[in-house]
Amino acid sequence: MHSLLCAVTPPVRAVCYTAFYHNGQGGRTMTKDFLLRLTEEHYGAGVFPVYGRLLEEQRLTRGGPLLPMWYCTAALRRAFGGENVLVLGCTNDSLLAHLLGATPVNPLPPHYHCPNCHHLIFGAHADDGWDLPDLACPECGAPMAADGHDLRSRPLVGESIVSLQVPQERFAPVCAWLRDYWAQRDCQTDTEPYSDAEVMGLRLTLPEGVQGVFEVRVLYPTDRLDPLPPDVPPLHTAYRRIKGMGLRLASNAWTGAERDAVERGRMAFEDVLTLREDVYDLLRQHTSPKQRRESGLPWAISEDVRKGKYATQGMPKPVENYLRKQLRIPAHYIESMKHIQYLPRKGDCVGRMMFEGER
Repeated sequence: MHSLLCAVTPPVRAVCYTAFYHNGQGGRTMTKDFLLRLTEEHYGAGVFPVYGRLLEEQRLTRGGPLLPMWYCTAALRRAFGGENVLVLGCTNDSLLAHLLGATPVNPLPPHYHCPNCHHLIFGAHADDGWDLPDLACPECGAPMAADGHDLRSRPLVGESIVSLQVPQERFAPVCAWLRDYWAQRDCQTDTEPYSDAEVMGLRLTLPEGVQGVFEVRVLYPTDRLDPLPPDVPPLHTAYRRIKGMGLRLASNAWTGAERDAVERGRMAFEDVLTLREDVYDLLRQHTSPKQRRESGLPWAISEDVRKGKYATQGMPKPVENYLRKQLRIPAHYIESMKHIQYLPRKGDCVGRMMFEGER
């Protein structure tokens, strides 16, 4: 119990306990009062954009297992040290998970935040919060913190998996810790059939019957990842380094076609499809506002690209016609979508960089 309550900041621990154990919903919902206090603890009073994001996430995750799983992840990171637990998946897209301590990745748009007086500045012009220049707080003069990687909360819809990677020597202790954590809370756990010496899938069934899965994998050192291609442009900004990490985690995202398009000035390196979000953003930019509301095609296509469906099965003619004729996507992007075999989440790239001590 102590480790769970210590996973969040001290002033909200009592409210956290009440929300998680005594709300009559098995910890799967949070009161607006708790969310407001959590916002004020980190960002100060009256921060409605932040509070609004938490309310949106509460709606997206209501009734599912993610909230208690994030509490567990926060306690796990505290028990084993954040430097020994790499958190992946939808957890990195969640502001609520970030404020609870389940992930160090801040999904908000780039912004400044004053740790001293809580003054907050959004609307900053940068591709990533780490690229914002140093700034003194206009209210109190203290150095402002810059953060935010502009991740979406939509991936939380329908998600029920928390993915973790830990060093080889931590793998067995972490797996044992997870089983014990949920056993103490009278939750049923079953090891998935795909589990072996380097991966464990732990299926969790909450008392209400809702199920979620923890996936724990052995973390391979960075030098085991694919090296950056030698012809990649200089990574002189944080955003470019995030894109570079995307290339290292992706499969077949940088070929002669991308290199040629960048060298000839048809697109900037920042616009190369190295992240799952890149595809979705590209499609949304070419989709009219009315169609954005009515069509789920951009999301479905970005998922197919991310998983390499078009690389293995070919791009269906209706999809290609939709991209070429209706959205008028440039041809070099469509060709990229056809050969990409895998694209990582942006949040996972940021998390990996933070885990490796890079910014």
